[in-house]
Amino acid sequence: RAGVFEQLLAGSTDVALRTARQVWGRLPREPVLVTTSRQENPAPNLLEALELLADDYRGAVVYALRSDQLIVLARPVHQDRVLELLQRHGAVAGVSSPTGMDGLPNALEEAARALHRAVELERAVVAFSELSEGGMLGLLRNEKAGPVARGLLQPLIDHDAAENTGLLDTVREWFANNCVWDK
Repeated sequence: RAGVFEQLLAGSTDVALRTARQVWGRLPREPVLVTTSRQENPAPNLLEALELLADDYRGAVVYALRSDQLIVLARPVHQDRVLELLQRHGAVAGVSSPTGMDGLPNALEEAARALHRAVELERAVVAFSELSEGGMLGLLRNEKAGPVARGLLQPLIDHDAAENTGLLDTVREWFANNCVWDK
């Protein structure tokens, strides 16, 4: 599981898909949510419960251990079940924005930021969207603002890529001119 997840993070999606198919079935279809959890005292049956959940939703929920993190990839329609299971086992979790497999590195960073905030606030779950909706100014002192900025600018980046426009360059120039439209 960890190897397949590392292949996905490295961008070797085809290899990861073939490996997963041979070992336990297919991977979740896009978009997926990345949920990460870290537990000081892991619940004894959490991994077994995740295995059963992955079997129930074959190909829609996949989990892996990565160093001290438990990472779950799930289709958005199955996310409530994932969070319910984690909460039942006392896990604190952070959840990314929906992403494609090519966006897993950023989504993992988003989930890690959300997990950090969940720990700070002593909440069971924090979604990354809660951080980005709160604006940049509140995050600049305590958070790395990069993942939030990418989340806010992603619609511009996607539009530029799809339509071959330069909206992001326009915004960059606007900021360089102190947000003065006349220039």
